[in-house]
Amino acid sequence: MISRHLKIYLRDKGTVISSFVAIFVIIALYVLFLGNYLESVISSTIGKQTGNFLFVNSWVLSGIVVVSSVTISLGLFGVKVQDEESKILTSFLVTPISKFKIVVSYIIAAWIISGIVITIVFFLWWLLMRLFGYELLTLTQVPKLILYISLNILSSTSLTFLLVNFVKSVAAFSSVSTIVGTLTGFLAGIYLPIGALPQFVQVIMKLFPPTYGVAQIRSILTEKPLAAITQGDSSARIDDLKLSMGIQVDWLGYTLTNNQIIFILLLATVVFTLVAILQFREK
Repeated sequence: MISRHLKIYLRDKGTVISSFVAIFVIIALYVLFLGNYLESVISSTIGKQTGNFLFVNSWVLSGIVVVSSVTISLGLFGVKVQDEESKILTSFLVTPISKFKIVVSYIIAAWIISGIVITIVFFLWWLLMRLFGYELLTLTQVPKLILYISLNILSSTSLTFLLVNFVKSVAAFSSVSTIVGTLTGFLAGIYLPIGALPQFVQVIMKLFPPTYGVAQIRSILTEKPLAAITQGDSSARIDDLKLSMGIQVDWLGYTLTNNQIIFILLLATVVFTLVAILQFREK
């Protein structure tokens, strides 16, 4: 079933292209004004004008990874909506195949295609930075980065599948995917840093799993450039910058560790998947 979902998704070129729209939007915003805005924010915060370019690029790349995990999975879950509208899904539900396998097949298919796309985007971005003479990360950081990206994709795909589970038609799915893709950029602190938003918005963002996923990825990709631009600054000032830029996430004054974020993302994945399976059982 996983192979079937992937083949149907890749066969529809329009759906594949639309899955990349959010990625192109972030890149366009970054090139047009977001990059300059972020660099000016960093400069005014730490009082340094040099070294900000690599930090901002690493920060933006983390956002692209997270948005991709949501939008690409949404594109593949369009297959599920088509199956529901054409009653193919009903045929699956009356077969001996367990509801668990049906749900997981869609989620794993979305996880695979999201991972492939993110790998390609990451490689192209890394190559571009190399051409500019910058190094994004070291070999020792790669295994941890792969783990964080994989967990983020898994939690994002399980969340988006649960949302798509309420959509019954292709027409409605088109509107839902646009709304979810746009909201992801804001609620994960990608279009604007979390520290630049009101307190009540920050609380809402912290209820959204991609906020934690993007923080983990940022903690890896911005580690070296952040150390370079904050050299000589106090640890308190660096911590404030990390919280403001969404590199770390805190609750009630307590800053979460990456191990705790791993637990949160795994828990979110299990909960969203179980709820989706229960919905299928009701059908």
